[in-house]
Amino acid sequence: MVIFKRNKKKKIISIEHKVSFLVIFISSIFGLIYGVTFGDYKIINFIRFHNPGFINVFLKILIHNFLTSMIIIGLSIFIYIGPSIPVIITFFVFGDAFGAITKEKGLFTAISTYPHLIPETLSILLILSIGFMISSKILGIVFKNDPINKNNNKILKNFIASCLLLILAAFVEALKLS
Repeated sequence: MVIFKRNKKKKIISIEHKVSFLVIFISSIFGLIYGVTFGDYKIINFIRFHNPGFINVFLKILIHNFLTSMIIIGLSIFIYIGPSIPVIITFFVFGDAFGAITKEKGLFTAISTYPHLIPETLSILLILSIGFMISSKILGIVFKNDPINKNNNKILKNFIASCLLLILAAFVEALKLS
């Protein structure tokens, strides 16, 4: 007779999500500090499109962000470090630009320059988490003989959520730029 039954809840936020958040947060903070200290607003290049129609801008941004996501996932074969490098660089540069704009033009202008920040950051967080999950999966297969189909649903759910966030981010950014 079982008196107490342990309730196994599935964790929504995994260790991979937490580490991804930490990578993004730390690289953004270092970039922000650098941007406020050394950044120059005049050297920031803003994206200009030759055909500024909304659909054209939206598709270019969406394709760019999707390909970047695929590169991050593909780099997961270089265990943990591979997918982290482009994310660290991206968020350091973002922090630098945000800090330089804040120093020169103010916080409101910096925030309005990047209205797509939240959905795109969440999407990249999920993509980096997928890269870490694949890295863990590779290590598990090689060293623990784990089955290859373990946690595939988790990876798929994160990928679908990330794609939806990428579409939202591209939509918001295209509205701003077109």
